[in-house]
Amino acid sequence: MTLTEGRHRYRGLYQVLSFNWPYYLAALAMISAGTAVLCLVSLPFWLAVTISGMTGLALFFSAMSLFVAHLVYDLSSAFTGEWLVRGLPALPKSWVNIHSGLDEATSMLEALFPGRGRAVLDLYDPRETSEPSITRAREACRSPYPAQRARPEALPVPEGCCDLAVLAFAAHEVRDPAKREALFKELFRIVRPGGSVVLAEHCRDAATAAAFGPNVLHFFPKREWLRVAQVAGFELARTAPLTPFATALFWRKP
Repeated sequence: MTLTEGRHRYRGLYQVLSFNWPYYLAALAMISAGTAVLCLVSLPFWLAVTISGMTGLALFFSAMSLFVAHLVYDLSSAFTGEWLVRGLPALPKSWVNIHSGLDEATSMLEALFPGRGRAVLDLYDPRETSEPSITRAREACRSPYPAQRARPEALPVPEGCCDLAVLAFAAHEVRDPAKREALFKELFRIVRPGGSVVLAEHCRDAATAAAFGPNVLHFFPKREWLRVAQVAGFELARTAPLTPFATALFWRKP
């Protein structure tokens, strides 16, 4: 089985659209209403410019976010795994995948590292993660790989249990800075000396802001991930851009 087999070519685009449909429906209503007003009503120049600008921004950010979703989740190597294998010093004997309610990486890791020891941990906590899009994602995409419930400050696996821990587009759901620090300290605990932690994320930067508009605030700057990893004791080994809108960071435990 190839790494991309069974993954529809528009799967990522469809998922982003279906999980966030209220946002896109509101944007469509705004675009339709703005266009209708501009075409049917005589407006003062300043008001016409204002409505044109708001309509244009709604169209731009809606289209860009879907384009980026298709680029990152369907067209890039994010879920084929070549970037991961290239960035590791050696193939892991055991690995842990950590997600926040939507498990998109376990099948990739199983294909890359078959027959290795593994654990799958789920950080999703409905008391702290109130986004309806995550609830819809969990209901629509149930992973065939059972996951253990976990908290950032208490990962339910033994010390030094793995050579590799992966967080793919999941760690930004840990919103509290202290809990992000606690998560990376736990990662330091569970990874063996010489082992790796790999984080794939959208970062809060100019490219992501151009793609997602105000929603860029849902992500964190690259410097925040560097900070919490340094606090935990990791050494940065490599940075690998997956696309202009997504980055993979590789850390090594000394």
